[in-house]
Amino acid sequence: MEQYLYDIFQTSGKNGCADLTIALAMFLSDAREGRQQYGPDGLDYKALHRDYPALEQGQEQLRLFLGRHYADLTQAYRAGDREVFNQAVVKCQEMDAAKAEEAEAQE
Repeated sequence: MEQYLYDIFQTSGKNGCADLTIALAMFLSDAREGRQQYGPDGLDYKALHRDYPALEQGQEQLRLFLGRHYADLTQAYRAGDREVFNQAVVKCQEMDAAKAEEAEAQE
């Protein structure tokens, strides 16, 4: 559900969240309800609501991903460009995959 990471950052900025875990909880609340309360403008909240079960199930992985790559993602978000942010997400995913391969090779 990485396609929603930028929106989680936007939710954080819009609501002045102290950290992204609070923004994630707010975002999940909007997803569960299928309507905008905390999230960014312009998001398809009906589609978000359809994705809610997967988001809820994957929220721990999202939280861990955000934690591992917080600095890189924050820097990319500051560019104010979703495409730049998405490119950073892909690079972070590639780093995770490389680490997993490395760990597997050491076993």
